[in-house]
Amino acid sequence: MLEALNGAVYLQALEDDQIQRYLRGLGRGELWRQIQRDEGLLELARIPLFLHLIPVAYPQGIESQGTGGQQTQAALLEKYVERKLDEPNAKGARKYTPEQTRRYLTWLARSLKQQRQTDSYIEEMQPILLATKGERLVYRLIVGMIEGMFLGVMVGMILEGFEGLFFKLIGGLIGGLIDGVIFGTVGLSIELTEAFDFSQKKIKKGIIYWLVLALILGVFFDAIFGIIFGGIVGLIRGLRADLNYRSKANQGILESAKNAITVFLITLPATMLIFILPEFVTGRSVDFTNTLISGLGLSAILSFSFGGGLACIQHLVLRVMLCQKEVIAWNYSQFLTYAAERRLLNQVGGRYRFLHDKLREHFAGDARTPGSR
Repeated sequence: MLEALNGAVYLQALEDDQIQRYLRGLGRGELWRQIQRDEGLLELARIPLFLHLIPVAYPQGIESQGTGGQQTQAALLEKYVERKLDEPNAKGARKYTPEQTRRYLTWLARSLKQQRQTDSYIEEMQPILLATKGERLVYRLIVGMIEGMFLGVMVGMILEGFEGLFFKLIGGLIGGLIDGVIFGTVGLSIELTEAFDFSQKKIKKGIIYWLVLALILGVFFDAIFGIIFGGIVGLIRGLRADLNYRSKANQGILESAKNAITVFLITLPATMLIFILPEFVTGRSVDFTNTLISGLGLSAILSFSFGGGLACIQHLVLRVMLCQKEVIAWNYSQFLTYAAERRLLNQVGGRYRFLHDKLREHFAGDARTPGSR
């Protein structure tokens, strides 16, 4: 392990005696003589990362390199990767073939390079990772259709109850297609609702949202609707916050899904109140069945649009498309954990990064494995 190199200064080359002590500690003292005969490998051995890799990459002894510099480094990294890909798991069989693992890691390395990042979080995957404009258009269409059908049904419930659900689905589907193709309002950014921050600053922000929305909605609709609906939306948007630490893979999406349900349940009494109060004010009798249906529809819209529901749909569509291209595994967190078990990645909570920047660069430049098909 790298941690075994006690006292090593990472910005300073290791001395000969430090290299020898480390190799002897592993019971691989014979490697020192072989390293000395290869000038390129000797230079690499002075770097803690590469010294750690040498015994793993060459369990049967070092083969003659006959090269130097970058070629020696690439050969060492490739040998290390080959050894790790050949390792069986605890049950004696590999979950992923070496070809699959190499392809998935190559795509990951290239996507990190594209985004100029070193850390990968599953929930932070964005549609910009789709390789072509055509793929991004398909993404917009699918999300637009799902969003259109959902909103079509929910708005129909608010206005007319459960009557004519089929036509509302069709209408929403057509609306979603128009939205995705012509207007392009389905964005290429997935905004999670991971947490709510009830700090003074966030509450002030929520109140400002509320006042602005209440004013706008109050002008065009009923004042009661504007005040209550504006308050709900304003507080949800104003109090949204990111998680400071993700303790498990894909936690951001899981929290967004939980918050979508929470928003639905919490807002239901308020949305029902929107439809009850005008009846009381005007002295009309309240139809509680229709009020419940309308409240369910409006709360579902709030949950979907502002509480994290839409982000979950967008994430699912993106994952399915990338999986169909065979650049990620369907159970992506399982694969990333698998790669971490093989010491190709490091995992800390929900964060993944390559064992070293040099290994990431090696995969990003792997011409044998295309990043997409």
